[in-house]
Amino acid sequence: MPGLQLCSLAPRKILSIINTYEIRLRQEKIPKKRILLDKDWSECTKIELLAHAHYLIGGIKKYLKDRNKAGKIGRHLGSLQTILMIAGWQTLKETMNHNRP
Repeated sequence: MPGLQLCSLAPRKILSIINTYEIRLRQEKIPKKRILLDKDWSECTKIELLAHAHYLIGGIKKYLKDRNKAGKIGRHLGSLQTILMIAGWQTLKETMNHNRP
């Protein structure tokens, strides 16, 4: 559909959110590493999950340069934030507050 926007956050806001996450991931010395496509996520360690979250940030930054990638940006941001919640790095309330305009 023309004009369909699947991510309601402004690119500048998204960049601010992911930069906050990236700073903490770097401070904690979490590597950037994608989880293997066929790996059972229930068997992942907390560090593996956080490494995948760190990996997703690079994709979000890349996709922010292409206005046709709004859906992909939203999915990656949602995945990133879900991983951070599962890893115990933030609560749902904190995530919702990060996403406020």
